[in-house]
Amino acid sequence: MELIKKEVTGFTFWGNSVYDFVTVTNKALELYENKKEWNALAKKDMILDFSWKGPAKEYAKIYE
Repeated sequence: MELIKKEVTGFTFWGNSVYDFVTVTNKALELYENKKEWNALAKKDMILDFSWKGPAKEYAKIYE
């Protein structure tokens, strides 16, 4: 059973209720129990580039 989609990189929730938070936390814990899926998510996230290299180039284009 695949718990995460290929484009998913983490967990988020909309709203500000305890129910919203608990729901997403339970989903994260469910995924954590499935080590194959959890490791796949972790590996995918580790190769993502969160640096400012890309955004800095976009900002430079805007201000040129």
